[in-house]
Amino acid sequence: MPAVTSTSISIPGTANPVTISPDPAPTSPHARMASRQQAAMPSGVNSLIVGHAYGLDLRMIATVIVWSTLIVLTAGLVLSLL
Repeated sequence: MPAVTSTSISIPGTANPVTISPDPAPTSPHARMASRQQAAMPSGVNSLIVGHAYGLDLRMIATVIVWSTLIVLTAGLVLSLL
């Protein structure tokens, strides 16, 4: 596993530099699954926001989100059992 490095950034007008340390990747399978679910959730919310802004059928958008989620979950379940 590569070493995690931190970076110091000096912000004008502040006395101390800000140190930024990247978060390491999740190591457990449950943590990886949770991070993937959290990454996929904004795309569904974004679809609803864009659909509302342009006056599209929100019921159809919600149906597509549900069906695509079910397809991906089913495929993931099948692949995990192989």
